[in-house]
Amino acid sequence: MSITGKPFELGKELFRLGGLLDTSFVRLKDEIAEITHSASKELELEERLVHIEEDWSEQVLTFDRFKARGFVTLSLPATQVLLEQLAESQMSLGNMLHSRFIEPLREEVTGWVAKLSVVSECVEQWLVVQNMWMYLEAVFVGTTVAQQLPQEAKRFAMIDHKWTVIMARALEAPTAIQCCYVNE
Repeated sequence: MSITGKPFELGKELFRLGGLLDTSFVRLKDEIAEITHSASKELELEERLVHIEEDWSEQVLTFDRFKARGFVTLSLPATQVLLEQLAESQMSLGNMLHSRFIEPLREEVTGWVAKLSVVSECVEQWLVVQNMWMYLEAVFVGTTVAQQLPQEAKRFAMIDHKWTVIMARALEAPTAIQCCYVNE
């Protein structure tokens, strides 16, 4: 109505070709073409966002057995694939934010950018801590080092217990987002 200056209702039986001609749509074809083009581009962005949301509603963390301790480490090959998918999704969201048609979806896309950034940072830090834990586990479990360094062995035992508790919780999380992103 703001372009034509005349009200019309799409659901009415009165809305026919004659009604369209009365609104002077023909002289407004450029404005109407711009509106439909914008709507199409917004729909494309929305479909890409839905695709990303669906992908991440199914992404899970994969765990590997570590010695006889059970599933207490992230699977490195699967986690590398997950990090690649994270980077791809973040790049896609970043591209979406630079589109001139993003405005209706800006808040939701910005939320996903933040969410996936947190997941990415969490998984990357997790791998760093996991590597340190694996190194220390090799040093303090089943070796004479624990007898030679009793204080450090005691500290590692506490860290080891916390690690296994954290990993048990992580195993219960159904998706990577729910495991890493506190607000889910």
